[in-house]
Amino acid sequence: MVDSILFGYVVVQYTVDERSADWTKEMRSAPLLTSTPLKDWACLYPSRNAAEVMEFISTTERVARGLSISWTQPRRFVLLSAFNTFHILI
Repeated sequence: MVDSILFGYVVVQYTVDERSADWTKEMRSAPLLTSTPLKDWACLYPSRNAAEVMEFISTTERVARGLSISWTQPRRFVLLSAFNTFHILI
């Protein structure tokens, strides 16, 4: 069965898998009707997780572009300690 979904101003046709009804693949590249710009945000992380944070930022950027969300790089703050008390390196 083929169905249609309206994403923003784009009508996307997809084949329905009746067991899962999963249309997330079709949604990935469809622009949103309205979105909030992602322009003033930050990532705080311990230095040992720097690679994971960079991958997260890269993935977020790719998804934002696919959905036509205005995007800027986050401010990054490295936590000097992974414990409950920490200091931020600016």
